[in-house]
Amino acid sequence: MEPVRKHVMQLDKGPASSLSSRFWVATVTFGIPIKADKLEIELKRHIFEAASRLRVDSDFFGLTPLSDPGEDASVDIIAVSGLGGHAFGSWKSRAKHDMWLRDFLPEAVPTSRIFIYGYDTKLPGSLSDASILELSRRLLESVKSTRASAKNRPIIFIGHSLGNLVIKQVSRSGLRRGIENESLMTMVRGKPNEELVRSLSESSPFLGLLHKMSLERFNLRDSRILCVFETCTTTTVQWSEELGKWTRSGPNVIMVPRASAIHARPNEKDHDHLSINANHSDIVKFSDQSDADYIMIQSRLESLSSRAPEVVRRRLVELDEQLLQTQKRYIKRLKAPDSASFREFNIDDPTPGTLSGFVLQPAFQRWVTMKPCYG
Repeated sequence: MEPVRKHVMQLDKGPASSLSSRFWVATVTFGIPIKADKLEIELKRHIFEAASRLRVDSDFFGLTPLSDPGEDASVDIIAVSGLGGHAFGSWKSRAKHDMWLRDFLPEAVPTSRIFIYGYDTKLPGSLSDASILELSRRLLESVKSTRASAKNRPIIFIGHSLGNLVIKQVSRSGLRRGIENESLMTMVRGKPNEELVRSLSESSPFLGLLHKMSLERFNLRDSRILCVFETCTTTTVQWSEELGKWTRSGPNVIMVPRASAIHARPNEKDHDHLSINANHSDIVKFSDQSDADYIMIQSRLESLSSRAPEVVRRRLVELDEQLLQTQKRYIKRLKAPDSASFREFNIDDPTPGTLSGFVLQPAFQRWVTMKPCYG
């Protein structure tokens, strides 16, 4: 049960601010698959009494930290996986054990905290009937819990497929339309997550409403949205009577067409529309740091990470100025007198001799002449 390589084990503080000083999280990649419950038993057998709070998990639901520079952190990067995806495995190379968000990106953006976010949307097999709205609320609560002491720190969201829609519901940004989901509907018909998958279709009225809301509420001109789309088809799934299970043997389709992956808002720049020559699943997997597509994405993330703190600082300054001007307008409407002028012209000068008798009292004289802390 040894990790495949030393560098694929990463140790970081717990994600929630209230727990980060007491709990640590390690992500470990093993060359031979092992069940989480069996690994937990083995670890507790070796650690004994110190293992009472040890938990081993392979689902990665909620926020999992991959890199945390501590007090040097200036930006949070949160990656949200897609429909039926695994919070960690969705971003991991197929050919190697590297996972670029953990093993490559921290070196490029050393002052960024990096998290992955996972939720239950297995196809089929999910017991959850959570909607996009409910998934986004859980994400928002998780984000709030890890930023209690750094509420003004910039956030860079990375979304894959459904992850973009969950992010969109949180921040009013993301995809405009939907995904080609006809092959998915047969997998979830009659299941708890059928409505979730139905809401992702290109004809879904929900997505149209979500896009309209994003245009109305997410109107920060200094924010950036990068749209990345696939150029290779994905083999869809279908039920195999011979094997008695779902297999990738269906028609090849572009799961998210280019038109659905761009136009998150009117003022997008063409140079922020990036294509990757991969299918829907592999678009977020990079085998090594010399991968041309990874270099492109890393460069954009470096740029966003470096400019984000100043962008947020300017927003806060502008917000303070707007608040000050609003306060002045309301005070003016109240027709309240200027406090300095009111004091100068409406309060009489002190009467000569006021309190002179008090300051001459022996008790007051003793108090004034006492040593510090004795009065």
